[in-house]
Order: sequence, then structure tokens, then C-alpha cells
Amino acid sequence: MSDDPDDEFRRIVEGLELELSGFEDLDEADTDEPDETDDTPSPATSRERRAAYSPEQSYEADFSGTPPPSGPIDVRLTIAWVAVGLSPLILIAATLSGVVLPRPVAYGCALLFVAAALYLFSRIPNRRDDGDDGAVV
Repeated sequence: MSDDPDDEFRRIVEGLELELSGFEDLDEADTDEPDETDDTPSPATSRERRAAYSPEQSYEADFSGTPPPSGPIDVRLTIAWVAVGLSPLILIAATLSGVVLPRPVAYGCALLFVAAALYLFSRIPNRRDDGDDGAVV
């Protein structure tokens, strides 16, 4: 058995029973010479298509305008997200640093996390769009 990965790959490929009839060699099919037996105009070759394609021209966008105004900020929603993220971080940081928090502070962080999470869960819309795929826009 050879240690060369290429030899092993060739051995695996030779063992496959592939039906490759109907496929022509892609290198031979992509020539720039016209087919003399066919008088119909041929479509552009892949080389010509690649040469005509320019990503710089295709994807130019104009970002000179001002962005659209953002909607109003919901202060309660922002406070709830901060509480859900910050409460566990305070408890984890105190535990990792070895600081013993007073019991009311630890209970307060836990209660704040639960209350904020419940508020966020209550904001999830519970209505369904009948006859739709479920997306609400």
C-alpha cells in the first residue's frame, strides 16, 4: 500500500462505477474556434463571459445619502435587555473574583434577571398569521 495520498485517491476513483457518458471534456469544449459544421451563431464562450464581467461595475452602490431615521427607542425594552445581560455578569464576576456579595444584592440580581426575562417573554407576539408561512413583517 502506498503512502502517497494521490495514489490512494486514484485507487478509490478507479474503484467507483461512474456513468460518465454524455459528458465531454470541458477543456476541449471551451475553445475559441467556431464549429465549422454549425452555421448558427454560438453563445459567448466562458472566457468571453468572464472577460465581459466586471464586479466593480456590477456592485457599485451609492452610500453618499444620509441613513433613514431610526424608530423611537423603547426605554423599558432597553432596560430589560441590559438587566438580562448585566445581572448574570455581576454574579459571575463576583464569584470569579472571590467577592462575597451581600445576600440582598445577590437576590436582587436574580430577581431583576427573572423580572426582565419575563417582561421580554411577554413582549413576544402571540398572534398568528392564518394562511401565511408564519413570518410577521
